[in-house]
Amino acid sequence: MKNIVTYLMLVTAFLLSACSEEEMMSEPEYLPVNYANIAGTWKLSEWNGQEMGEERYCYLVIGRKADEDTGKRTLDIYMNMDSDKSRHLTSTYELEEDEDLGTIISGMYDHSAGFWNNSYLISELEYSRMVWTVSDDFEDVSVYVRCDEVPEDILSGTRAIK
Repeated sequence: MKNIVTYLMLVTAFLLSACSEEEMMSEPEYLPVNYANIAGTWKLSEWNGQEMGEERYCYLVIGRKADEDTGKRTLDIYMNMDSDKSRHLTSTYELEEDEDLGTIISGMYDHSAGFWNNSYLISELEYSRMVWTVSDDFEDVSVYVRCDEVPEDILSGTRAIK
């Protein structure tokens, strides 16, 4: 009987020591991609491996609740990625599950401007960070970080390029 107890203790000790603490904690736990978890204000922090500076910016203000009349959710974009001036684009969006890729976000610009140029796979969603990858170009990757608000000089359109 002593041999069996000793053997079980050795096996248990071996199994517990097989995974180091570093290995057990290396995988972050991602949030499920849904309307509630992506809602809020986000700033583009990295685009295709390049850190974004203060000169160029893109903020997303993602609404959570659907409009009662239209059933659509809003997404406002404040950016100067393609212009020296700040632009405010309004749009609506939806999430769709792709069984191979995961959750895809797509949308339509307001004022009859048409569909977004791309649909995006949202991945690696944490409370303070998420990754958007163009669904038909996995080399085009944007990393967004959560922020409290869009700066006032961007909202008012008075931020100047230096």
